[in-house]
Amino acid sequence: MERHDCWRFANYILQRLLHISKPKTSLSRRVHPCLECGFMHAKARLIDLDNGQLIIYRFQLNWSRYIMIETDLSTSEAQAIMDSLRRIVQALRRASTQYEGFTSAQIFVLRTLETCEGASVNDLAALTHTHQSTASEMVAKLEANGLLERRTAKDDRRRVELYLSAAGRKVVRDQARTPQEELIDAIAALSSENRTALAQGLKALTEAANLSEAVPQLFFEGSNP
Repeated sequence: MERHDCWRFANYILQRLLHISKPKTSLSRRVHPCLECGFMHAKARLIDLDNGQLIIYRFQLNWSRYIMIETDLSTSEAQAIMDSLRRIVQALRRASTQYEGFTSAQIFVLRTLETCEGASVNDLAALTHTHQSTASEMVAKLEANGLLERRTAKDDRRRVELYLSAAGRKVVRDQARTPQEELIDAIAALSSENRTALAQGLKALTEAANLSEAVPQLFFEGSNP
């Protein structure tokens, strides 16, 4: 199909959508061809005259086969998702500035080591649900600040174990629980079905946002000294 034919076809689909979606009226519509992937991307913004709800329809039109893939996202769904993410991020961001001289991520790691002293860097990564490289960077930072120590394991000279220093113990004792700990407890409290759905949904979201290749860091730790 030629590009101008596909354009007409996409607009026809949108016109049909408006016809069958009454009592809804169109706010705007947009058609965008992508010659590389062979799809025509179309979008219509509709408003329900009964309840005022905004609905966004998106289409992918394969102009070689006249196949239409339709998805829709209401503003109520989008807002519910965004509000939940905002609440979590806001709590973590506030906490990152509430610990004098330390970030909440550092307190989180120190408290984890307090309960699992003798853990290796790999163990720490698993306990804090981060990558080994992230845990290694955090350990180096905390060691430089005199908050933890590395010791060679007595029964395995190849294994390096991590222990809190006296200063590290004092920091843990003086600080409240972090939002990271509360969040992990909240996830653990979910049913198995909800945890699976949450994991799958967040994975799909990061992939759709082209973020799946980014190495996860501890919350807000990358921007702190």
